[in-house]
Amino acid sequence: MPEFTYQGVGKDGRRVTAKLEASSENDLRMALRGMGIRPTKISRPSKNKTVSGNVRSLPIEVMVGFTRQLQVLVGSGIPIVQGLDILIDQASHSGLKAIAMAIREKVSQGSYFWEALSAFPLVFPKLYISLIRAGEASGSLDQMLKRLSRYLEDSYRLRKMMKGAMMYPIIVISIGIGVVALMLVFVIPKFEDMLKTSGQELPGPTQIVITASHFLVRNSVYIVASMSAVFYFGSK
Repeated sequence: MPEFTYQGVGKDGRRVTAKLEASSENDLRMALRGMGIRPTKISRPSKNKTVSGNVRSLPIEVMVGFTRQLQVLVGSGIPIVQGLDILIDQASHSGLKAIAMAIREKVSQGSYFWEALSAFPLVFPKLYISLIRAGEASGSLDQMLKRLSRYLEDSYRLRKMMKGAMMYPIIVISIGIGVVALMLVFVIPKFEDMLKTSGQELPGPTQIVITASHFLVRNSVYIVASMSAVFYFGSK
């Protein structure tokens, strides 16, 4: 539930400033009335801008779970606000929980579900919002959520298949690079000593390989650090 900040006057005439959680401003006023406090000012920090600024996207598997669970709840006849409450309680992803709370707040204030989603264009793509809007307009929101679930699941499955298909060539290339690097670092220097003792002039290709070996040995630390950074950021 959203947290309100309120100022009021108690039964003894003293001014009170505090925070209290409530599902809506009306519920907060009723709670304060029961506590004997007459509210003079009620404010609530807007979470939508903070959430949309911090959460730029959600993992596709999180989006799949959110859409599928919401479809089951709506298809069971549970109102969208109560369904979002259930998802908020069950959410383990902090970004999803924050976004669901902001969406729930907008819907409870009278916004359409698609309008609440459109406040987060970096999270929910236009296709997602358009289908939700069509579902709300036609009264078939659960069917649209089901289609979106299938679409997201197919996209997630395809992405996993593409990653799996790319792993084999990446592994082969990595092994090849590793073998060449080991030869340049450990094998070529020994051959260089043998060729120098023979007193013969080195051919151009051989000299290029030896120069590459020297460069790799001198800069091995920087090369390994750069490759590790590329692999780390590329895997994100």
